[in-house]
Amino acid sequence: MNKRNYVIFDFETSGLKFHEGAEPLQLAAIAVTPQLTYHEIEPFEVVIKPQTPEKAEAGALKVIGPEL
Repeated sequence: MNKRNYVIFDFETSGLKFHEGAEPLQLAAIAVTPQLTYHEIEPFEVVIKPQTPEKAEAGALKVIGPEL
C-alpha cells in the first residue's frame, strides 16, 4: 500500500488564452494522506490581483470577487 502523502493543487486563471491577456488569479494547495484525510500542514492559498481585469472571460473574476 502506498503510504505517501499527496499535495493537490488548484490553479485559477482569468481565461485560457494567455496570448490574449489571460492571467493567473489564484493558487491553492492542500496536503492529504493516502486515505484522503487532511494532513497536519495548513492549506496554502494566494489570490493574485489581475493587471487587466477587463480582458477576463465572463465569470472568471467570481473566483476572487470584484472588490479585488
